[in-house]
Amino acid sequence: GARSIVAIHGPAFRNYFQGHYPLVRSYLRSLIKNLGINWKVTMDASPQVELVLREKDDKLVINLLNRGASETTMPRRVMFEEIAPVHNVRLKVDLPEAPRNVRMVPDAQCLYKYENGVLEITVPVLHIHTAIVVE
Repeated sequence: GARSIVAIHGPAFRNYFQGHYPLVRSYLRSLIKNLGINWKVTMDASPQVELVLREKDDKLVINLLNRGASETTMPRRVMFEEIAPVHNVRLKVDLPEAPRNVRMVPDAQCLYKYENGVLEITVPVLHIHTAIVVE
């Protein structure tokens, strides 16, 4: 089948790493979106949320990590006293069949519905880390 390649000639990732410029993030997101990849899981959340997808024992495990610690102001300041929670993280999962079970680990509430091959999940509050297990 047809494939796509995106080349970025320049220090885009270094610039984003050093400054976390929203415009660079938006530009990179648009490049990836235009590749037309059919993602198994998509997320609508703050950019500070990282999604890590794993499959284990016929279960889909969606890890959500809140990376929203404030920026360090000094090279030696490496600790954070507080991380603000992220609200209403929304996920869409392409599934050919309705899941038998959807749960969060550690035990917390998530809202979900399945319709026309898509599982929609809402996590009301993400503190630091949670895993959603889809069976």
